[in-house]
Amino acid sequence: MVFTSEKRFKTYTLLAIALCIPAFLLNLGITPFIGDEAIRALVAVEMMLSDNYLVPTMRGEFYFSKPPLYNWILIVFFKLFGEVNEWVTRFPTVIFSWAFTGVIWFFNRKNFDDRRQAIILAFTFLTCGRMLFYDSFLGLIDIFFSMVTYSLMIGCYLLVRKEKWTEMYAYLYALSVIGFMLKGLPILHFSGFALLIIHGMYGNWKLLYHKKHLIPLITAIGVLVLYFYLYNLYREASHTLNPLVDQAARRTILRYGFIDVVKHVFTYPLENIYHFLPWSLMGLLVFQKNIVERIKSNPYVTYVVLSFLLNFAIYWVSPEVYPRYILMLIPLIFSVWIYLYGFELGQHTLRMRLVSWIFIALTWLVPIIIASQFGNPRLAYVDGQHVKMMALVLSLAGLAVLYWRDQPNRPMIFVIYLLVLRVGFNVLIVPVRAVTGDDEYYKREATRIGRTYQDIKIFEDTQLNQITTFYITQQTGRITNKTADLREAKYFIVDSCAMNQFALIDSFPDASFCGTRWVVKGGKP
Repeated sequence: MVFTSEKRFKTYTLLAIALCIPAFLLNLGITPFIGDEAIRALVAVEMMLSDNYLVPTMRGEFYFSKPPLYNWILIVFFKLFGEVNEWVTRFPTVIFSWAFTGVIWFFNRKNFDDRRQAIILAFTFLTCGRMLFYDSFLGLIDIFFSMVTYSLMIGCYLLVRKEKWTEMYAYLYALSVIGFMLKGLPILHFSGFALLIIHGMYGNWKLLYHKKHLIPLITAIGVLVLYFYLYNLYREASHTLNPLVDQAARRTILRYGFIDVVKHVFTYPLENIYHFLPWSLMGLLVFQKNIVERIKSNPYVTYVVLSFLLNFAIYWVSPEVYPRYILMLIPLIFSVWIYLYGFELGQHTLRMRLVSWIFIALTWLVPIIIASQFGNPRLAYVDGQHVKMMALVLSLAGLAVLYWRDQPNRPMIFVIYLLVLRVGFNVLIVPVRAVTGDDEYYKREATRIGRTYQDIKIFEDTQLNQITTFYITQQTGRITNKTADLREAKYFIVDSCAMNQFALIDSFPDASFCGTRWVVKGGKP
């Protein structure tokens, strides 16, 4: 791969790194939680309130859909910042997004002919659509889990390439334990396929029965057994199995009919092309006669292709999976795109011209679309919206010109283009989302209930959304648990099934159950 203008490339890289600060931190905490964010934060808060860091609960009840490692991480940040809110919950995600980008660069810096390819690869992951405009600003487990699993897959290969089998097994099972403590059973297929591919490529199958493999395996099992032993001191550990299995199998072929699976097989690849735009368009470069030979000529690319295909197949036959579940696979397939891109530079193949013209068209189309939104009434919620929109349009137009002129550095210029677009998203779109829509209303009402009724619990089997529960708990500083004993609190939350038993004193909407919840007087003096 031949790059020119190395000095300009370094300048673009430094500019991209600098832009990551406003792109990922600006207005990070002003929108209300989505459901899964509220679960992560609520479970962590209840651990702190109960002073029990081994047994996760939600609304005071047993919860083990996910092991507690990410909750521990959130607790560290909550205590470090001294508060529990959206910004603090999401800040670890930003840190892990940046760390994941660094990990991709670190592992790939020696795997390409030109080390700048590793920088481009790392930034293409960070700026793909799903990362840049969704997952990177949500307080969820998936980016950290994806970093762990990607590190597992690539790190194992690099160690075996150096014939460090003992270190590879220790490394694999150490990360497998971390992965299990984050999301449970899904780590197993990543670990299993890594072993299968590595031994398939390099042989040494007998090592699976050797102490080099067995000692790390037994140690990993021992660490998990120790955790569940400590867990069992408080609650029956066997009860954790069903939630873990349910989470692993919930959206798989085991829960859906044949028609659903067939439909998913056809639509899933197209969905992911959409979610990981614009860089997924570089997949057009695979349409060449000698693609198999070109991949097989590079052992590292062969490994990442096999790792991608085997792990992707699990999700390909599993209806209703979210794009964030495969974030660890995206750097694998993007590695192939960057590898092929290196061969295409300076060539005038139809596929290369097509990719080039699509990206050029995007650089001009986006500012035109943004400019067409001048006068959009929803932007009235944004202070100085016209100035901000004009600055964004002019910045993107200027970068479009630069993209056209500086052909050797187009990938990094487009990275900068996307980061500037994310800054514009932060200042124009996020503030509107923060003050409009149902989520803001649910948060405001739940916050009001928590502030007004400090000693409040949930009556019997009343259903209460996790978002509502979190904001009430945030205000009361107490676990909002379920109980049938009216003497335990001054106030209770009831639903329509129980409302006729009480004199109603207040009401509020519930986020996911599309109904009203009422506040009633309890028996506690």
